[in-house]
Amino acid sequence: MHGYLFALTAVLHGQTRPSGDGEVPDTGIELSPPLHTSALANRIGGSIWPSKRQQGETAMKLSLIACALIGCLLAAGLAHADDNVDQLTPMPLGKVIKVLLAPADPDLPWSMGAGADSSIKWLSQGVQDEGCGAYATCRRGEARISVGGKELKNLRQKIEPVSWEIFIHSSMPAKFPPQVISLQPHCDTVECEFSIDHELKSAGFKVDPVCRNEAMGQAVSGARISMPGKIAYLAYSTGHGSGGDSNSLDIFLTNGPAPKNLCQIE
Repeated sequence: MHGYLFALTAVLHGQTRPSGDGEVPDTGIELSPPLHTSALANRIGGSIWPSKRQQGETAMKLSLIACALIGCLLAAGLAHADDNVDQLTPMPLGKVIKVLLAPADPDLPWSMGAGADSSIKWLSQGVQDEGCGAYATCRRGEARISVGGKELKNLRQKIEPVSWEIFIHSSMPAKFPPQVISLQPHCDTVECEFSIDHELKSAGFKVDPVCRNEAMGQAVSGARISMPGKIAYLAYSTGHGSGGDSNSLDIFLTNGPAPKNLCQIE
């Protein structure tokens, strides 16, 4: 990679750097007679090295190229993830929440959704402590989720089901249990709505409203959800945009008092 950048810098300058002994390296252009770098500089009326302005312009060009390359790599990664969505088995949203509220193995507190009763495809190898954004630890997965017996859809070369991101995260090291589970569909359009009331009741959850907040074109409804052996707090967020509404879920893994940031809008 460094070799490519050096070569690219040389092309952008239209110049090459002198070799270690002070001689101009062989560029394929014969100079007769051979000139020392100082003589060459005098011949062309100035220094052969780029000015500060030229260096700044080159640095800007390299930054733009690097950003373009990174963007292409990210886009390729997302496209690759979406290529596998047809291979996933859809699960009702209520069942997904139910599966995620208890570890598959009591000795592995991060193993929720990793049991035989789950069709979530986990992208993380165990618990990761890098690539978690503002959090210390996380675990990522994807799933096909149905709401009311139907799936959200994307229109691409053909109609495709929408994949959902499952993001388990914590501000603590991996030896501690996770704190929050986030679920969000990846829709191509702004409008990406789904409802949860029927799904929670169909899965056997008791729902007790706790709070509601609206600000800056967003709304959050918080509730305590429970069933025998399972208690958590759920934040159902709605973003209002000119192209439509979009929803997401955050499940707070605590059976104590409601988290203070349950209905917080950031």
